[in-house]
Amino acid sequence: DLYTFLAYAPATIENVLSVAAVDGKNPTLTYTVPSALADQKDVLYAVPQVDRKKDNGTVALQMKHALARLTVKAKVNAATPFNYHVKSVVLGGNFNTTGSLVLANQETATTWTSLTKTDVDYTFYTNAAKATEAGATPLTVEGVDYAGANNYLMMIPTDCSAEGAAATLTVVYSTYAGGIESIDYTKTFPVNTNFEAGKAYAIAL
Repeated sequence: DLYTFLAYAPATIENVLSVAAVDGKNPTLTYTVPSALADQKDVLYAVPQVDRKKDNGTVALQMKHALARLTVKAKVNAATPFNYHVKSVVLGGNFNTTGSLVLANQETATTWTSLTKTDVDYTFYTNAAKATEAGATPLTVEGVDYAGANNYLMMIPTDCSAEGAAATLTVVYSTYAGGIESIDYTKTFPVNTNFEAGKAYAIAL
């Protein structure tokens, strides 16, 4: 008797990840990216090991990351005379938000299909506190990572490098010195990266 072994993780998640299996065909994972970063998952898969039999011994299933991971970091120059207080960090663009991954027998054939793009904003960080209030998070020379404990953007691979496809990163911040805070400033940066599966990206400001 011959067997095929395959693996994916996490298990089915309501309204996010579903698995469809049809007799005689490899399963298809369908994933929808949650809008809140804290709800997003790191989807893993292994290329199926086909036609195995008992005397093949242990079957090795090497898990691979199906999504791209993104975070935003910011820091200040030690020479600046001001303190900076970031109030929000938002990535906006036209991203792949739903897609299917067929667990094919060859790595090159395991690719995302049936992709749906959506205009969406992903909030990495928001803080309504004034710079002089408790809860403010001033920038440091070492920097602040806005992913926090689990706030990474786990995105279906999306090419934002093509002409007209660039995403934008919008940062709202204020400066303060001597207990006096400035008005809020808004700075927008273009993000023209091809976000590929299995890679981790960090935008450094």
